[in-house]
Amino acid sequence: MDGRGDVGSATIEMSPRSSAPLRSGRIAQQVRCASTFGWGGVKKCVKGIVDARLSTAFALVRWASRFCGATDGREHIVADHLQQFGIVDAIPGTRVSLRWFGWAGTALLILPAVVLAAFLIAGAAGFRDLAFTWVLALIGWLALVAAAYVMVLSQSSLRRMIELTQVLCERSNGPVFVKDTTHRYLFANDAAAALAGRQAADLLGRRDSEIDPGPVALAFEENDRVCLDRDLPTLFRESQKAADGDHAFLVGKYPLHDTRGRIAGLVGVARDVTDELELQKTSRRRADETRVWFDLNPLPVIAFSGSNLRIVNANPAALQCYGYDRDKMLQMRLPDLFAEDEAERLQAYLRREGRAIPPGSVGWKHRRANGEVFEVLTDMGNLPHEAVPAHLMLVRDVSGEKAAHEALQASDARYEDLVESGLAMVWMHDLAGRLLRVNGAMAHALGYDAREMVGRPLADFVAEETSADWHDYMDRVHSLRRDSGLLHFVARNGETRVWQYQFVCYPEAEPVPYVLGAAQDVTLRHRYELRVRDQNRRDPLTGCHTRRYLDAFALQTTVDQVWGCVVVDVDYFRQLNASEGRARGDEVLRDLARLLTNHAGSGAEVIRMGGDEFAVVMPLATPEAVRELAERLAAVSRDGMPAVFSLGWAVREAGEPLESTLRRADKMLLHSRAWDRS
Repeated sequence: MDGRGDVGSATIEMSPRSSAPLRSGRIAQQVRCASTFGWGGVKKCVKGIVDARLSTAFALVRWASRFCGATDGREHIVADHLQQFGIVDAIPGTRVSLRWFGWAGTALLILPAVVLAAFLIAGAAGFRDLAFTWVLALIGWLALVAAAYVMVLSQSSLRRMIELTQVLCERSNGPVFVKDTTHRYLFANDAAAALAGRQAADLLGRRDSEIDPGPVALAFEENDRVCLDRDLPTLFRESQKAADGDHAFLVGKYPLHDTRGRIAGLVGVARDVTDELELQKTSRRRADETRVWFDLNPLPVIAFSGSNLRIVNANPAALQCYGYDRDKMLQMRLPDLFAEDEAERLQAYLRREGRAIPPGSVGWKHRRANGEVFEVLTDMGNLPHEAVPAHLMLVRDVSGEKAAHEALQASDARYEDLVESGLAMVWMHDLAGRLLRVNGAMAHALGYDAREMVGRPLADFVAEETSADWHDYMDRVHSLRRDSGLLHFVARNGETRVWQYQFVCYPEAEPVPYVLGAAQDVTLRHRYELRVRDQNRRDPLTGCHTRRYLDAFALQTTVDQVWGCVVVDVDYFRQLNASEGRARGDEVLRDLARLLTNHAGSGAEVIRMGGDEFAVVMPLATPEAVRELAERLAAVSRDGMPAVFSLGWAVREAGEPLESTLRRADKMLLHSRAWDRS
């Protein structure tokens, strides 16, 4: 028998998938012909169909090659494999083996028949018993017919196996291909061709780098070379771009050998694992998410069955919170974690509501392994994707929060008592100075009710003569977080009170930024300090300022301020003390101080520089005013009442220090005294 006709009838068609029903019908028709008319008639019928189809297909391929001007050698490759459009013909030696198997089977049938016939003819005369001879011949012919029938059955089974192989390879949803040693396609099913966006016939005789040049094709050919060099079945992971995106494949490549055992090519079977890889990624992502929200969750998480409320899983935080080990926890039921009265409440709730878990956050009392009862808030949810319906319970221990909240409330109450019952004045105002709160001590000190003061500007209670101090206070509020100082407040009865304050600013407080201030009344101390300071700046004998006044005056004057001074020194004061005594000298100094004060006016200050020397400082005075005062004092000095004295005067020049101005006045005094005495 000719194996080519048997196999070619099932593999010659390389049409698109739409011709699958046609091919299947022809195969079924050939099977029916074989069973009805015998294998010889089928062989002739199919061989005629195959030869006609192959000739037509080859003519179309050769005409298309000439029309397209192809010069890549595909025409002679197709010509060399005229009937190799199927998976069986693409495997080297398969068609030849089937052909020789058919001839060998025929020979094995004919040869025994000839030998048996010769034996009968040659040895018939030697047998006297003709009946025995014919019985022997009949047995031989029956054995021959049985062998022929067995061979026909074997051929039919082999043909059906070949047809099944062709259907599995050519109509498989997975890519299947055969390549020679030069990496050119000898066979490719529709699935393999679809990856390249072409028909299966367009791939025959071409390499991957010729079909789609690029690094991907070079990687395919490199994998082919590795498989051929190893001469071992090899599994590769390859990727291919398709119309619907990138696809990943597991490709098994198996070396093919000819009848002499030499490598003739390879066969590849691919499986699209894109969905599997995506599923693996999803599974890993879900495992990572589960690990984050369950295993690594700092809050206790417990999974329990929805049917019998038995605990099926618990994270490490839950084991630490309740004090059980894992084995003990998994043997417990959910109500075992609740306090006794709460367990009854839970079961009653489930029976009343008819559902497995209470919705939302619910407050409960739970129980630890050591019997300690603590308060929790639980949130429960379902696990719909589990094999066994289960639920999750997220537990938040609020016993510490509740204790902290109670402690905070107690602290607030103590703070309120301290503020309201304390002696210090406490107020709170916004950044604009409007009062938000006043304690009882402050309201009582100013003679108001606390409710009257809330909502009014704090500036309403500050003395008008110290408005500069109030503006300085507000500037420091906006620039400093905390500070201290003095403010003068006016009570309802008109009395001015001096408060020493400290404030803290909270500019980021919600809902309103505010300033918290506290003060104590230092009115008496302030008055005493003023008296002491004034005493330190006054001469106890004459009541004039001392030199400390000049230090303060030097700090208050501006760079370009004009002022003048008149320096006075009593003549022959030492002789006066020596002749009339110190009492008379003190009396002369007091009289001189009164004289200078009366003539200086309200804008000037009299300073005792030391001993019998005085100075009259005239702030913001013109040179004419200073000269006029000096002339009046000189006229009084000539009268000798209360004593004769010398004087000099000077007006400050721009930017001149105070000591320089006084020094120029002293020089004038000495010059005047020397002139008078000469």
